[in-house]
Amino acid sequence: MQDILKVSRDTEANPKDRFLLKEVAVDDSHRPSTVETISNPEEALQILLSQPDIHALGNVLQYLSSTSSAKSGFNIKHSGYKVSKILNTLVCSTIPDYWRVLQPNSSLKGNQTPEAIRSLIRSSRNQLQLVQLLDCLSSVSGLGALESRLDALLDPTYKVRKPVIASPVGDLLDVLVLLLGREDAFLLDRALEWDGMGNDSDVPLVWRELLLLLCTGRLLSTAARALSFVNGATKETSIDCWVADGPKFSRWLGRNLVRMARVTPHGSLKQWDAISLAVSKSFSLGYTEINDRPQKLSSKEGEKALAGGAAVIAQFLEQNDFLRDYLISWLVGTAGGLVDCVPLLKAVIAAIALDQGGVEHVLEKSMQQFGDKLYIKHTPILLQEARSSIYLNAISNRLATSSTRSRLLGMIVANTISDLVDDPNKRLEFSMDDMKSIEVETYMNLPRTQFNVGSAEDLKGYLESAQVKSPKPEARSDAAVAALHPVAGEKKTPVKSKGVISEKKSTDDDGLIPHEKPDSDKEDEEEDPTLVDRTKHNPPVYIRDLIDGLRDNESYERQRIALSTASSLIRRKSSFGTEVSAHVEDLATLLTGLHDKFDMERFQEWRLQGMIAILISQPVRMGQWFAKAFFDGDYSMSQRASILTTLGMGARELGGYKEEDAATTGTNLDSKSSFPSKLLPEKMHKAFSNEAQPVNALAAKMEKTMIQPMALEAADKLTGPDALKVRTFSSRMEVEKRRKKPIQNELAKVVADGFFYPLTGRWWMQLKAFGTKTIYFSPFLLSHYIKTLAIILHASGPSTVSLPQMTSEFWDLLISVTSHPSNESTVLETLMFAFLTILDLNEDKRRLAEEQSRELLETQRWTETVFENTAGGDEEGDRLKMLAASVLIKLKEVVERYQALLIGEML
Repeated sequence: MQDILKVSRDTEANPKDRFLLKEVAVDDSHRPSTVETISNPEEALQILLSQPDIHALGNVLQYLSSTSSAKSGFNIKHSGYKVSKILNTLVCSTIPDYWRVLQPNSSLKGNQTPEAIRSLIRSSRNQLQLVQLLDCLSSVSGLGALESRLDALLDPTYKVRKPVIASPVGDLLDVLVLLLGREDAFLLDRALEWDGMGNDSDVPLVWRELLLLLCTGRLLSTAARALSFVNGATKETSIDCWVADGPKFSRWLGRNLVRMARVTPHGSLKQWDAISLAVSKSFSLGYTEINDRPQKLSSKEGEKALAGGAAVIAQFLEQNDFLRDYLISWLVGTAGGLVDCVPLLKAVIAAIALDQGGVEHVLEKSMQQFGDKLYIKHTPILLQEARSSIYLNAISNRLATSSTRSRLLGMIVANTISDLVDDPNKRLEFSMDDMKSIEVETYMNLPRTQFNVGSAEDLKGYLESAQVKSPKPEARSDAAVAALHPVAGEKKTPVKSKGVISEKKSTDDDGLIPHEKPDSDKEDEEEDPTLVDRTKHNPPVYIRDLIDGLRDNESYERQRIALSTASSLIRRKSSFGTEVSAHVEDLATLLTGLHDKFDMERFQEWRLQGMIAILISQPVRMGQWFAKAFFDGDYSMSQRASILTTLGMGARELGGYKEEDAATTGTNLDSKSSFPSKLLPEKMHKAFSNEAQPVNALAAKMEKTMIQPMALEAADKLTGPDALKVRTFSSRMEVEKRRKKPIQNELAKVVADGFFYPLTGRWWMQLKAFGTKTIYFSPFLLSHYIKTLAIILHASGPSTVSLPQMTSEFWDLLISVTSHPSNESTVLETLMFAFLTILDLNEDKRRLAEEQSRELLETQRWTETVFENTAGGDEEGDRLKMLAASVLIKLKEVVERYQALLIGEML
């Protein structure tokens, strides 16, 4: 028996000193001696389980890493029972016990380049053992073991059984950073490994398992949860980790895919199938518009870059008819119409235009779609605005449609083509006010746009210049860093005492009246006087001051003042100058993604009021921005719900319902709102219910308003015939007093382009790209989305010019949702509310019977099925049956009155 030093974990010590050296007595017979050679994996596993010293651990890691190149027998990078046990031991025991000995000397925080990561590895005192450990984990099984261990440590049931401290979670995050960040060839190495296995049946399984970890967000979400846990446990300044950051992780994944594509031979079909599968799955992460170096191009530089891009596309299309046909079908299909990148469309069209046959093919396919009656009636207007081709039949169908926007597109195309092919005296011309707008002129000038295909060198030169000109982040000085993060143990300058207020006892003879004790100051409750912040912050006067105040996450008072005054300041500034319009998108991004770090009492209310003020200041521009942010932005479900609430409440305010909504929803959004079933945990319930409460309150009021007349009519019929009833007449003054004053509806002018079409168009894009396996089909978000559309439609009013087209698009969307098999009661109630809104708002029932005959009958059949299958007897069931009955009554009125017309339309 002799005394040695042993590294052990002390869970009761200071969290910063997680590993301490303790002097304990250990019998040498129980400690494995330094092993020179290891011959089999069983022996390696036995040594790992017996708490080896650093030398024995190095021998085990050397043996395991040497098997990574073995083509037969045991291989640490192949899957198997023995490999799983060894990797599980490395992750669960070896890393927690030895990471303080193996870890680099420098910090791992922040976004690190591969060169910086390799430099960190070289800084370790045990560099060789660290590299060998990372080599052992550089496989699909190793990465899966790390992710599974992190997920197990963060499991709530595990925390109940055994308290978890932040140290093992942080250690595993550090290993992930080193493992994935030391080079941009992680995917390539894994592909080469399974390519060399020689078993074709194992290839898809191994590769799909890797993509399940990296490309579907599984590893990213686990790392983000782990980082949040570490930040919450240490109670220090938030730690940055690129593996847990969505945009940074997506950039790393993109560099890996590019590296893999560069070295893959053209004839290796299996490798290209793997790359294609990885690219398609990586889009599900939601970061499809990441740009490492955003540059503002001048007109000349932009044209040169686009010409180079068109040249690259043209080189791919040379002698590849299959790729050309696919690109043409993409261009004239749904995906091409929804592409936001106009330069990409220009480059594609320019590359296809080099072949005369390709241009004619695009023109012919576009013409067929443009003139198709079903396409005109059912395709979202957001897609139709991307077409510009003509034949006489197409123009006739366009001019015959009831949609104003569709007719306008037909007139634009007719005028444009006529200007190109007809004589000046015979040109077609539509003398209407709508044809004199700037938008129409932009469309009509498209055929005169000149764009030439350059060379690939043009694009290469632009990329090189952009890399040189890319702005580097400003480095903080050492003094600034020291001020933000003071060194532990450093003494701060003491604050001089200003005296102590004490109460002096007085006698009855002195004749003095003692003053009352001053009110307690909450800052005086702080024991450390150096932490008291007595800075008085003034409300922001300019928009830039408001942005700075909202971004200040260190000062509670400054952020509270900025957030509480955001709405009034934006509304005041929106009518004067360009200060709001110049920063409106920055404000929207900041408010939408703002987190309640300080747990403010009215945080949700102030934030929502600020977002609504932004929307009111620029309705069309910001309505489209919020619709895009809802579908494409990197936001949580509660933040997406706040976007929908902003659109719904903003539309109501533009429609003239501001005062009415204030009385309905109230000014304090922190009131309780009921869920139809079990409540979420208190913190999550508060976040989600606050975001949806105004929309739910408005929907409930609208339901009551639409159902009440039918209930009164039914009650009136039960009282007897009209001849026996006594009618009372009011004076003209009383009638005029009760009559509502007409309100100015500003929403009707912008509802189609700014609110409705962007929301419905992007919905169809998401549905066709990803199906129903997205968060947008979750009951909470789906019901909130449909309610928002119904509220926007109702606020636009029955006299809106675009009401027929919006009704058609909304009805098609609702019918597509009714076919979803897993609709919950909340979604069914929302669908009934939306159908009721459509039937109540469209006063011209004959037009509904003529243009929406199939939708009427299909909705009637579906509603009858829901009504019959709903048991009732409880609050949810009775409410659903009441809404279904109301919809059936409305539908029955239209069907019975225009039955002959409906039969003719169906035939």
